[in-house]
Amino acid sequence: MLASLNHPHVATLHSFDQAGEERFLVMELVEGQSLAQRLREGPLSIAEAVRLAGEVAEALRAAHERGIVHRDLKPANVMVTPTGVAKLLDFGIATLRRPDTATADDAATVAGRITGTHQIIGTPAYMSPEQIRGKDVDARADIWAFGCLLFEMVAGRRLFNYETSAGTMAAVLEREVAACVHSPKRSAPRVFSHGSTVSIRAS
Repeated sequence: MLASLNHPHVATLHSFDQAGEERFLVMELVEGQSLAQRLREGPLSIAEAVRLAGEVAEALRAAHERGIVHRDLKPANVMVTPTGVAKLLDFGIATLRRPDTATADDAATVAGRITGTHQIIGTPAYMSPEQIRGKDVDARADIWAFGCLLFEMVAGRRLFNYETSAGTMAAVLEREVAACVHSPKRSAPRVFSHGSTVSIRAS
């Protein structure tokens, strides 16, 4: 199933292999810098953020149409090529939401089968409440992460930015998103403070 995900904004999967007890994906080497590296230089312009976010959204839509949930969307897993094109990487903990359509090979190449369910898997600052609770997730978990990603692109900081993973997960579960956006100690990003709205269909 992952091998069929051929999309200009998704890094190509070449093979799925195993060495001893270690299972791994062999993917296209994408030149450029990660979005995480780019954001260390500061927030993106609104135009650049919308363009890159649109490309990530297209990648997510292609995955979701095949029943694949990424589960670890974050700046480090988005590469920006030297020509400015976004590519989504690292489907290592992806899960398949339509097992009835999967073949035996598909089941072997989807990390949901590798890691199991009911485990906390992902990066806390971008995980949905359901993912943090260890529940089965669907495309909506990626859309949540996409919202966190877009916020960070225009704000230059994480939406949920706490010193520890435990603190971050508690904030995701207990705090209203608006309270994190408009925290008194943090300035709201330009896209929100100017009253602009960005809406991109992710699935």
